[in-house]
Amino acid sequence: SSLKNMRRSERILIAVDVLLQSKSSFMSVFLMAFMMKASLSDSPQDFVVYCIVRYAIMGVLSVLLIPFFKKHPLVAWRSSMVFSILEILTIILFNSWQGFIYVTAIFSALESTLYWRPKIIFDTQEVSDENRVSFKSTGQILLEIAKIIMPIILGFTIDASGYQNAAIFILVISITQLILSLFFHPRRQTVKNHDIKGSLKQLFAHESLQRLLWLQL
Repeated sequence: SSLKNMRRSERILIAVDVLLQSKSSFMSVFLMAFMMKASLSDSPQDFVVYCIVRYAIMGVLSVLLIPFFKKHPLVAWRSSMVFSILEILTIILFNSWQGFIYVTAIFSALESTLYWRPKIIFDTQEVSDENRVSFKSTGQILLEIAKIIMPIILGFTIDASGYQNAAIFILVISITQLILSLFFHPRRQTVKNHDIKGSLKQLFAHESLQRLLWLQL
């Protein structure tokens, strides 16, 4: 009933987020296992290199792409799903290539960086105040369900048919994400400049915000 009362854009934001969560374990613990099996020494070295390259690129892009996020948040958000598709295709088609680790890390970094900044913007600007509590609670419930169910499904699928065949299932999820994003039309296409001083004043004026930040930390 909560979902029915939401606007279409709010439901799409939740659905795309759940689909992203559904593939997270595939690109973490299962990817590490796959890279270790592909290694002659059964070492996690390849996955460690993948993580280092991925996070380094994410850090650089998070700064360089700030003007792009502000002017074109929707383009950035949809582009993240294109890179998600390229990321999975790389795993399916080029996993035996030595450069596979680096290309996958680049695509993964682009996907994550382009997704999360616009996602935060849309969660703030596009979710109505009357639906905000339902949006957050319903979305979180569905995310937790995906966290529990998807690793089990992926584990059985990988055990039965291998990691590469399971990647086809993840590819379908990524394509579905992109299709859903095409039906998302935000009310505002640009983002106002952040007022750092104003934000700090709000923070010091509300003890509840300070407690929330300490809890997050």
